[in-house]
Amino acid sequence: MPLAGNKTVRVDDDDIQRAHVGHTDLLTDWSAFPHGYGVLLNERLMYPLDLSVWRTTIDTSRQLFVDDYLIAHIQGLTRVFHSPRDHDANPLMDGLLPRCICAHPEDGYRLYYNTGGWLLYVAYSDDGVNWTKPALDLIDPADYGDRVPPNFRNDRNLIGSGEIHSLLHEPDDPDPDQRWKMLILPFKGGDKIISWRYMDKQQNPGQYCCYQLFTSPDGVRWQYRSETNLVKGGGGFNAPHQRPIGTGDVIQVRWDPKLRKYFATTKHSIGPDLRLSSMHDHARVQAVCESDDLIHWSSPRVYLYPDGEDAKVDGLWGIYESNGFPYESMWLNFLSMTCYHPPTKEVVEARPRMPWIKRNWVRLAASRDGRNYYYIGRRQPFIDRGPSASWKSSYLRMVNRDTISGPVVKGDELWFYYRGSMIDGPKSAWTHGLGLAILRRDGFASLEAGENEGMLITRPLVFEGTGRLFVNAQVAHGGCIRAAALTEEGNEIDGFGRDDCQPVTKDATSSRIGWGGHETLAELKGRYIRLAFHLQDAGLYAFWIE
Repeated sequence: MPLAGNKTVRVDDDDIQRAHVGHTDLLTDWSAFPHGYGVLLNERLMYPLDLSVWRTTIDTSRQLFVDDYLIAHIQGLTRVFHSPRDHDANPLMDGLLPRCICAHPEDGYRLYYNTGGWLLYVAYSDDGVNWTKPALDLIDPADYGDRVPPNFRNDRNLIGSGEIHSLLHEPDDPDPDQRWKMLILPFKGGDKIISWRYMDKQQNPGQYCCYQLFTSPDGVRWQYRSETNLVKGGGGFNAPHQRPIGTGDVIQVRWDPKLRKYFATTKHSIGPDLRLSSMHDHARVQAVCESDDLIHWSSPRVYLYPDGEDAKVDGLWGIYESNGFPYESMWLNFLSMTCYHPPTKEVVEARPRMPWIKRNWVRLAASRDGRNYYYIGRRQPFIDRGPSASWKSSYLRMVNRDTISGPVVKGDELWFYYRGSMIDGPKSAWTHGLGLAILRRDGFASLEAGENEGMLITRPLVFEGTGRLFVNAQVAHGGCIRAAALTEEGNEIDGFGRDDCQPVTKDATSSRIGWGGHETLAELKGRYIRLAFHLQDAGLYAFWIE
């Protein structure tokens, strides 16, 4: 039977009373709670083995160097992480809450955004930079009364109500009316608030509602389809045994084409954790759940938690939002990190109900299985806040591509859309806008050498392609990159050595590599080989074998 009462928890030499809602038959080791979760984002702790002699296989996708997964030996090279540059026209749009970007074959680009009244709109663009509000005339704004902000009352691009948390375009769905999908949090919980007779008072009865699935034939005319079992409300997990019923108010949903699953990342708090922001006694953390149908979801699993190094950042509270996505041969993840600082006198006077100073910025994490992520980039900001009083001085969250999330691939560039905000002063004065940051394709990290030659050797690998080797490389004047094929023991294979290689001497996101009489690696197909890359005054972002 469930038990209700209090338990004493020992935290940092103090005894803290916590509500207890649990079962007598649970046997859980609480000795590492909650700090033990901190190992999750640490690659060396979660994956301690040296893989230099472990064989692997690679497909034709690009192999990045953001981590050491494929590297068996390295000398004379430095790994450099890169951040995208802001577009000169930022903010591209302002006065709105951008949510999702869609590169659409007919309309060019679509931006789906909310307003402060939880109304949903769509804007169009031919180039992804200059946006217009189409005259759709599908819904009369007057139908929503005072929920329509004054500066939106003449807009004719209103397409629905509710806070959008995903956009999926699935043109192969056999039902043409369901080729567009989105998950919506209904305004003020909608018509149905979840409750049941055994809900404990600690779980705040009456605050729970379900995220809803809407579908559309064209992405603008939407119909309610079903409630999901994703429950919004609460989300706090306080030791020793109190268990939340719902998730927090931040959730991102996407389809993973590699794992053939829908993924939802959800916001929670776990405590007591007194290492972080002095404003709270718990940590902001992320969980993930999976689904086959967007309606029925697995139990959220904690997968991102701030660790002791994070706790050294002044005011850091944790991870506010996460947005994983497949990129080429691996997965990456945008983490919106959040800090809460004690308020100034002016802040308390301006908004007494929200007496804190909040700051968010974006970090990167990586994964090799799509489910377990770790920090990369020395935890430096991938996209950082702007200067004081700028349009993005306070708060950043990503605006993701439809369906699979992540950036828009545009030629030799990656386009990252994000929401920038200034949230100081009273809430009525907060401003939000759409930003765009641009990065070289595959440009998250490079392995770089100066005038002294550096080298890396891969793990033993067998390739699926026909054997055409390409690199994405930045080469300075007078510099070059050469490649060699090696045996598993590390010896050059005749005809595929460093000196046989036709060097890459230009800066390009796709350069072909060959060896004298061997234009490809075709005769080595089916055999485990290592690749050695020799760099001089050059940086290597990725390689792949087509």
